[in-house]
Amino acid sequence: MPPSTDLDAWKQSAERWVRDADHIEKATEEATEALLAALCPKVGQTVLDVACGPGDPSLRIAERVGPSGRVEATDGVGAMIEALIQRAAARGIENVHGHVMEAEELTLADDLADCACCRFGTMFFADPQAALTNMGRIVRPGGRIVLVVWGPGTENPFFLTVGQALDDAGAPALPETFGTRTVFEYAEPGVLAAMARSVGWTDVTDTHVDITMTEQGVTPENLLETRREASDRVAWRLDRLAPETREAVRAAVATAVAPYARGADLAFPASIRVVAGRAP
Repeated sequence: MPPSTDLDAWKQSAERWVRDADHIEKATEEATEALLAALCPKVGQTVLDVACGPGDPSLRIAERVGPSGRVEATDGVGAMIEALIQRAAARGIENVHGHVMEAEELTLADDLADCACCRFGTMFFADPQAALTNMGRIVRPGGRIVLVVWGPGTENPFFLTVGQALDDAGAPALPETFGTRTVFEYAEPGVLAAMARSVGWTDVTDTHVDITMTEQGVTPENLLETRREASDRVAWRLDRLAPETREAVRAAVATAVAPYARGADLAFPASIRVVAGRAP
């Protein structure tokens, strides 16, 4: 299968994600905690983490399973796996094994893992049914599988505020080279759970979880520039506006997120869906 447009987009933006990995890990800590609570990895287990990015939640899981366990981490972007290995080494973690593999074409052995997870990657799979089938095949029968995806945009102002300000300012729409999927692909209750059941997962549950995303050291006044530095999508749209329009966007964003200011940080209310089941 040729790489999807979305995978190409991730490859192009990998440098930014790797650079901001520690910041993103802190901001999404509550989402990771929700995943770990549903997955319940135990000491000595082997855990599959699909679309692992630069290491969250792989590194947290590696600490949970201990030296007698292991994490098999996969991602379709080589730079993400390189960053994962480097970050693991920096933390003295030796039980993480990285594989450059797309979720639709995982070649790991059947029944290799005791459990598996994917945090914020499922939305971008080119063939999600194939990916979920692979996860079910690699996990031993009855093993736990947990997917975490974003809830609806109306409950996630972290994502919508800047985009809305750019829309209001007349910024051009993104070309398809930036990918065709959004973070809200499975925001509707039951959609991803139904897909999991269709590929044979059992005991499937779909749970709404409210979390807080805290951007440390980010204020209403510098949020737009912070987001521009972190996101190719925001940078592309913002840079095509006239300087005075960009300033108007900055002011609009600052006003919109002012209610979320907490001292020197921004704390955004957010919602996720935790879809969990067992391998067939």
